Amino acid sequence: MGIYSYHFRVNATGTVEIINVDKTPDDSSVEELTVVGDKLFFAAYDPVYSWDLWITEETSLSTVPVREHDESYRYCVPEKLTAVGDLLFYTCYDIFAGRELWRSDGTEAGTFLVKDINLGITPSDYSYFTIFNNNLYFFCRRRCAWI
Repeated sequence: MGIYSYHFRVNATGTVEIINVDKTPDDSSVEELTVVGDKLFFAAYDPVYSWDLWITEETSLSTVPVREHDESYRYCVPEKLTAVGDLLFYTCYDIFAGRELWRSDGTEAGTFLVKDINLGITPSDYSYFTIFNNNLYFFCRRRCAWI
């Protein structure tokens, strides 16, 4: 028997199911809920699409993956979701760049790799995401950077 991942909204009037991310009886997972403006981003896994970055505006119709899958993005596993102003920054694996820094405004066109700091598939090993003066600071392999 699998574990289903449901997305709920809880307020003073009760608990309401928004969406079941995985509608199959296989395991699924939801992690790293992060608010950016009036949107909620999260990382979700389902056995059909693997890991993906999702967004919701609190209805089942508005709860969707941020971008369409392609093979370069299939093993993304979004991590370190961090809000900076109206943008979400996160790390994600891409077969061409390895694990690097990505950004999203909640649209497919506005979701892309920021920079391949360690060129090629060598990951940059990001850590210590910190917001200061509306900039994202972090440490990574070979250099320290900010956005």
